[in-house]
Amino acid sequence: MININGNFFSNLDSLDIKKHIFIINNTNFCEEIHFENGLLFFWEYHFFRIMASLRRLRFEIPVSFNKDFLEKEVIRTINTNNLNKKSINVKFNFYSNLYKKNVDYIIYINESKSYDKIISTHSHLSDIYNEELINPGLLSNLSITNKVIREIANIYAIENGIDSCIILNNKKNIVESTRGTIYLIKKNKIITPNLLSGCQNTAIRSSFNDWINKQKTNFILEEININVYELQQCNELFLLSINQGYTSVSKYRKTFFLNNKGEKIFKDFISSI
Repeated sequence: MININGNFFSNLDSLDIKKHIFIINNTNFCEEIHFENGLLFFWEYHFFRIMASLRRLRFEIPVSFNKDFLEKEVIRTINTNNLNKKSINVKFNFYSNLYKKNVDYIIYINESKSYDKIISTHSHLSDIYNEELINPGLLSNLSITNKVIREIANIYAIENGIDSCIILNNKKNIVESTRGTIYLIKKNKIITPNLLSGCQNTAIRSSFNDWINKQKTNFILEEININVYELQQCNELFLLSINQGYTSVSKYRKTFFLNNKGEKIFKDFISSI
């Protein structure tokens, strides 16, 4: 069942398309959320990201769109589909009509794997995609801004028989991977691109970075500009995303990486939620 403005439909074919033409015509963005063990992971981070995105895209935010209301709508959709005991990937889509100044939303869900079950156990090959470059800056932190570049990079990865691509900005610094936020482990440092690089400011990125900074660990988090040559000098390389959770990269071109520390760090992070 799909939740459209609080009403449930079995599929899009059952809609009166004239009443829901906003799906085709209006500005939209999507926030992806992970649900597991009865919990919406990183919900507070998601909510503030949703609000920031709505404001940045000049949506007229309804007064009713508070944290409790949006959370209840997601949970209601999961319960209506009888999937409250499963691991779920939620897509929360928002649409805005410039002239009517209203905000419509659609929530649809799919079963996904538990974060505990998608720890990388196989080889993961990655390479640089540099045919299209991202403009650095805060506008690129919104997922909608560079959606097309990420989709093209995904196709490039499939065509070249690799698992993911690393995307660069026009200063030739690393932005992110097609599989999520990129992290390098170099001795006692965990290094990730800063927001000015143009990476997506996802909820899992914000939550993980805050957790690392607050924990008394042996690691220091650095959010900096990262040159591609840093990839050949780090010990481990891993990716974080809402859909996949943790992914360990085993090889970049001729450089091989370990997977000793990253997996344990992620497990500790998830167990703290």
